[in-house]
Amino acid sequence: TAVPAAPANPASALVKPHVLKALRTAPLDDSVYVATAASNGGKMNGFVAAQSGAIGNGQLAMGHYDAAQIPYYWQLARSYVLADHFFSSTQGGSTSNYEYAVAAQSWPTAAAGGPPARQQTIFDRLTGAGVSWGYFVKNYSADRKAGRLAGLHAQVPLLDLSTVTSNPKQISHIQDLSHLYRQLARGGVPAVSYVVQPGQTEHAPGSVAAGEVATVGLINAIMRSRYS
Repeated sequence: TAVPAAPANPASALVKPHVLKALRTAPLDDSVYVATAASNGGKMNGFVAAQSGAIGNGQLAMGHYDAAQIPYYWQLARSYVLADHFFSSTQGGSTSNYEYAVAAQSWPTAAAGGPPARQQTIFDRLTGAGVSWGYFVKNYSADRKAGRLAGLHAQVPLLDLSTVTSNPKQISHIQDLSHLYRQLARGGVPAVSYVVQPGQTEHAPGSVAAGEVATVGLINAIMRSRYS
């Protein structure tokens, strides 16, 4: 389905879906303003115009990758399922959607120098029900040792919660991704596991190939384990 470059102009040129040639692209704007303009009052035809106003290259919004660039993902799609009815929980950026992923809502950012927010998450409920869980983060041990955890708050919103950071038992559930690989090999994987791989994802301007390689490693480790 082609999208008009300028929805308000009936004579506007149409931009068709196209295959992206580069494995790295400029990031699209994911602000609330741009998301609202893209949905265009429910007409769902403002994607190109919204990005044109934000980043200049609105046609990028209609780009996609095919099996030539990401063959493993296409094979997974053929063998399993696609999240083809997936929608963001909130019209915002990554941080608020990561919060939704653990709490079904976002929460106010703590004031500078103030205490972290307090917010119930799915992990509180899992703990209360006696269900094991883990939040595995690539390079977490190195980042913690180097004092770089502040850079992980978007992907690991639990680090913003005083109920986690002030509770040694709760904070111990956040572990380096290497722990998950060892547990897959030896046993002891939590019943519920969240995985984030900062720096090796398809999030532009990162390489979709690098993100795919990271996913391949994780899925293969699971499929070869006793948990497959």
